[in-house]
Amino acid sequence: MGDVEERAEAGDVKAMNELGLRLVPHDKDGAERWWLRAAEAGLAAAMRNLGYLADERGRPEETEKWWRAGVEAGDATSAYNLAYMLAQQRRTDEAAKFYEIAAEAGDVEAMVNLSSLLESLDRADEAEQWLRRAADEGDGAAMNNLGSACFKARRTDEAKEWWRKGAEAGEREAMYNLAVLLDGLNEREEAKRFFGEAARLGHGRARRQLEEMEAEAGPGGRPRIQGIF
Repeated sequence: MGDVEERAEAGDVKAMNELGLRLVPHDKDGAERWWLRAAEAGLAAAMRNLGYLADERGRPEETEKWWRAGVEAGDATSAYNLAYMLAQQRRTDEAAKFYEIAAEAGDVEAMVNLSSLLESLDRADEAEQWLRRAADEGDGAAMNNLGSACFKARRTDEAKEWWRKGAEAGEREAMYNLAVLLDGLNEREEAKRFFGEAARLGHGRARRQLEEMEAEAGPGGRPRIQGIF
């Protein structure tokens, strides 16, 4: 570890953090000692890493302490980690607060998760705003969820638009939702295409729906008329 250890011993806090990363696979106690030194010197990344280590050791109170310290030191990843942990503990209001910190820092996954939490808190307008921000960043899951929010609000044309964008971004759930909508609008050929694309990406319901549609087709792909073919 040579040069890194020398720089850490000389007081380089980034080297202390790096040395901890090198030690942690085989010497967690040694890693912890270096991260503590770096954290005491104010390095947010070391606080975050101490949180990871405490989490791995099954120490939730210590995990929370270090990720909170990381947030106070300006680390958005600590905010995301803390929000996720709090959400798992059903501390929803607190989780939303820390997801928002991460989201404001540009974390797209935090935007999507924050939207889901806000929806559960009956704050639908705020939830949609965060979905739009995530969708504008090109996130396929956000586009799919935004389509679902629009459909729930009976804004069918907008739902179709967002599901199509999500499908184009490679989001298989958006492909499936779009296909269901198209099928309901009797646009069966396009519906079949999107069921097929979702099925190729491993979407089980899309595969079953596609099989049913193909089974309904007669010779040459014509619709099978019940009682005749």
